[in-house]
Parts: sequence; C-alpha cells; structure tokens
Amino acid sequence: MSPEFIVTTLKGAEPFLKKELSRYGIKSNQSDYFCSLETTKKQLLKFAYFSQLAERICIKKGESEIKNIKVPASLKKEPFHPIIIANEDKKDSIREYLEENRAVRYNSEKVVLIIQQEENNLFWAEDLFSIDFSKRDYKVFISPRTLHPIIGASLAYMSQLKPDYRIFDPFCNDGVVIIELALFMLHKSPNFYRKHIFDKEFFDFNTERYLEELDKQEKNPKLRLVASDTHTGSLSYTRKNAKIAGVHKKIQFSRKELEWIDAEFYKEPINRIISFPKPYSKRLKDFYHYLKECLTKESFLLYALDKELDHPLEKEGFSVEEKAEFWQGKKKIKIVKINP
Repeated sequence: MSPEFIVTTLKGAEPFLKKELSRYGIKSNQSDYFCSLETTKKQLLKFAYFSQLAERICIKKGESEIKNIKVPASLKKEPFHPIIIANEDKKDSIREYLEENRAVRYNSEKVVLIIQQEENNLFWAEDLFSIDFSKRDYKVFISPRTLHPIIGASLAYMSQLKPDYRIFDPFCNDGVVIIELALFMLHKSPNFYRKHIFDKEFFDFNTERYLEELDKQEKNPKLRLVASDTHTGSLSYTRKNAKIAGVHKKIQFSRKELEWIDAEFYKEPINRIISFPKPYSKRLKDFYHYLKECLTKESFLLYALDKELDHPLEKEGFSVEEKAEFWQGKKKIKIVKINP
C-alpha cells in the first residue's frame, strides 16, 4: 500500500498548492493548511525540488483522538521536534502532553507534525526532509516591507501568465514577487543550490543524478519582467536577491521614476502589474492617472495588500475585486484583482 503524504502551506494558499501539485501530475485532497496525496517517490521528489508553495513535506504515521493521544511506536522513545497545527484552544494541551510524556527535543533534527484534522482527532506526520521549504536562500537583503514567498508564488498561479507577457512590479521591495514570478516562468527550482537536502534513505534511487536530469528541463524563454520601486534601496535589494536566486539576467531593473510610467510603457504596453504596493502618496498620483494608457484590453493588476485598499484606483475608473486571503504570521494579506 502506498504511503500517504502531507504537504503543508500557508493558510489561504491551499488551493494554489493543489494547482501546483496538479502541475506535476499529482492528484491531492485539500484541507486547511495542507494537501494530502499518494504518489510515487520520483514524482514526490520532483515536486519537492521545484515546489514554491510547500512549507513541509511529510509522510503520515498515524491517527489519534485528542482526548486519548496515542503516539506511534516509532516516536515513543526517539527524540523529535513537534510542530502543532491545531486550534489555539487545543495547542497548549497537546504540547503539554508531549513534553510530559514523550521525548520532545526542540533542537532535534527529526521534525514531526501533529495536525488537528477534525474537532476531536489529530494525525501524526513525519517530516521527510526536516526543512521548511518556504525559507528561500535568496532572501538575504530583506526590506522592512517584505512578502512571504508562498504568497509571491501564489500570485503567479493567479496571473494567467504567458511567456511573451510584459510583467511589471512597480513596488518590488526586496524582490519576492518578481523573483517568484521568474522562478515560475523559467521552471527553475528554488532549491537548486541545496540539493544535499534531498539525499535521504527514503529514496531508493540516485537522487543527485535524478535532480541533475530535472535541471535540464529548465525553460529558457526571453522573459519580459520589469522591476522598479519608489526607493532606490529597495531596487538594489531586489537586484542582489535576484542574483542569488540566479534569475537577475531575466529581469529589467528600471530606475525611472514611476511618475514617468506613460513614457516608459506607452510604446510597449504592460500585460500584467503584479506587486505588493507601498501606501499611496501624492508622488504616485501621476502613476495611477496615466496607468490606463500603458495597459492592453486584457491587462489587469494583482495587488497584495496588508490593509484596506488605500490606492485611488476606483477614482481613476478601475474596478477592484477581492480574489484571495492569506495569513502571513498574524498579518492578513488580501489579494485584489484590478481591471481597467
């Protein structure tokens, strides 16, 4: 019987994780915080290597009642680091039970997820790689206003992208959105420089050779990605992080002021604007005023917003539609689609 695998993600990103799994030929069932699935080891490794939506990839070990917790035999003696995904009123009692009765070590390399599936039930899942895949190596130069990479990758799945589209991020901050878009369109692994994490006994084949073969499948289109920002420091952060991610040659870094958007894009329109914008200010008035002149009839904007819409887009004749909602820690991030 094939094992059942569990892939966790941010709250709100589950439908996009399901789409990503489907991209790699894997059928899955969607739940809060995770998708469950059955697949081959090679398909699982391929997904793990390229995934932009996964946090942790685990193998299900057993189920239990919350009132009568039964720990799988393999976890009764060996120390492990528990990660509990449950309702707030259940987390503390589960944690206290484990600390009193099991070999809990928060510095252990062995990570075990305890996930509340129903009100009175939970299941155990052992992390195959003991790593949070959403922590990107490229996030070295971090802006105070940064976006979680899973949200950035979700924007790619929402954007209906085509290889020849001109895509503009006018508020690039530290580059998360534009870098995740580049990785998605190039089919480039965010784990390219850490292949060693996949060398596990669980895989009964040569993982290094298999990953090298997967790298050969990387697409090499001439992308038309443009990044800009109202602060030159943010543009510098984006350029440096993009270089670490290996996608800097695929991105045009525009130093022109946003007030001159009509001069920048009038002759060659924008197909998508995808961004985590900074709060509206008077210096952005002309940017929004002339924006329509730079768009095609099929163009639209996707904005990630950490508070109520504070950009005067509706006053400029745009229609705004809420499309998704994520939780970045304790902060709620809304995604809105803006049509000209």
